[in-house]
Amino acid sequence: MITRSTTVAACMIQLGILHSAALAQTAQPKPGGTVRFAIAEESRGLDPLTAHRRFSETAIHVHDGLALFDTANKPFGSLAKEWSSNPEATEYTIKLRDDVTFHDGTKFNAESVKAHFSRVFDKQYCCNNGHQYMNAYVGTDIIDDYTIKVKFSKPAGTFAFYIGMLDVTGIPSNAAWGSKGMTMNREPVGAGPFKFVSWAPQSNMKFARNPDYKWGSPMLANTGAPYLDGLEVKFIANQATRVACLESGDCDIIKDPNFADMRRLSSNPAFEVVKIPQTGMPYSFVFNTGRFPTDQLAVRKAINLAIDREKINMAAFRGERRPLYSTLAPATPEFWPDATKFIYYNQAEAKKALADAGAKDSNGDGILEIDNKPIEIDLYIFGNRDNNPSVIVAESIQSDLKAIGISTRINVRPWDDQSAVAMREEHNLINFDMPLPTGSVLNVMFNSRETPKPGRYGMSFTYVQKGNAAVSAELDTLLDAGDNAATFDDRKAKFQAAQKLISENYLGVPVVQGFTTYVMIKGLKGVAYNNGGHALFNSAYLEGK
Repeated sequence: MITRSTTVAACMIQLGILHSAALAQTAQPKPGGTVRFAIAEESRGLDPLTAHRRFSETAIHVHDGLALFDTANKPFGSLAKEWSSNPEATEYTIKLRDDVTFHDGTKFNAESVKAHFSRVFDKQYCCNNGHQYMNAYVGTDIIDDYTIKVKFSKPAGTFAFYIGMLDVTGIPSNAAWGSKGMTMNREPVGAGPFKFVSWAPQSNMKFARNPDYKWGSPMLANTGAPYLDGLEVKFIANQATRVACLESGDCDIIKDPNFADMRRLSSNPAFEVVKIPQTGMPYSFVFNTGRFPTDQLAVRKAINLAIDREKINMAAFRGERRPLYSTLAPATPEFWPDATKFIYYNQAEAKKALADAGAKDSNGDGILEIDNKPIEIDLYIFGNRDNNPSVIVAESIQSDLKAIGISTRINVRPWDDQSAVAMREEHNLINFDMPLPTGSVLNVMFNSRETPKPGRYGMSFTYVQKGNAAVSAELDTLLDAGDNAATFDDRKAKFQAAQKLISENYLGVPVVQGFTTYVMIKGLKGVAYNNGGHALFNSAYLEGK
């Protein structure tokens, strides 16, 4: 199995230690009760073909994936018992569990997995996350009822991570798909620890204990049926309202409260706060390198050096995050630690970079010009204006850039406008947050093939192929090689070289590291978390129930 640089034997030792630790932490569980869990965003569907990372927030209770990764990105079997690849990472042999039954009573087997992957690549369901992350997929061979071989047209080392992403390998009932089709989006039939009960749009989803469940991942303390009778997931967009739900006793656990309330609740003995470091690319901006003035390397460098990220952390996030100076979060397996050689806080050096590029204030208005054109940028953030930390971030950046002679126009738009803004190239800086578990997230944001265009949604908002074709070509080569590497060490080397290229060309502005945060009542025990920061309730129980 390709999992970082560890051997299979080492992985198995780690699994045993972590499993034993989990068992020790959940002694004497209390059966019964329903946990009420409040999150911000309603899922747009409950089947993996919905292609939305946030789908996992709710569907993870109904579906099991082939594998499960903990918050340290360590692999554990789930529907798959074990997996390994050939040396080129073009074929993965996966041995499946033979004791799994879907909620409709049908058996999980090799055909279930093959049928799911066929749907992933069916054009009528395009383009889901599995389609993107397994783009070199060519087919699945059934070796026997519980052994498959997944084949790719080129090395696919990252599949060793994607096998643990529910939106890629969460397997629904094939029989139910045959009868329900896309209504599985609203009435899912999986093999997970809870069965779907109901969905009240803009209100809640309800799930009931699966009494037949006995195939839980060894990552979990409880591998059998859940202790809870049920789970209710509430959709509460407003952070203050989620906190009020918790404090009133109408919620048992909430996700991502605002930072002021999180600090207050952490000092209240009635509640417990859990913070899980994000992987991928946390709160950041990227430049449009095809538009003046951010087509100038000196301007991009000056902007990075001028921004006081610690001030932003304190002002916008109440000190609950950490300054970020690198393209990837430190928790990401392929993280490159030397980005601080290029990105740091030093306003004097920022001013010097602009002066060396010939920038000057010819009319005394405080705004520098290059070639008689003022250095003015359009910065885009997304969400509401009220209670939006991004507004404070933008205003802090605006203040820091004004101090070095750069003018900033702040534009606040709904999140649904992000792609439209990028496609029209209205931005000089555009905000995003993409906490994926591997360095392949770099492809999403910096590979030229991901540039948005009519009829093609993409998130490579830098337009570096316009600003610097040579850098773009080199970066594409590194990113493609990283995605296609057969081993983790090779992938890490390619992605670290890509991070160096991104940093020294100042293609983005990292701002702060992120955390997925949960606050729960002290009586809720045994909640576990995967590497996507999703809460798992297989082993959870309510004291006193």
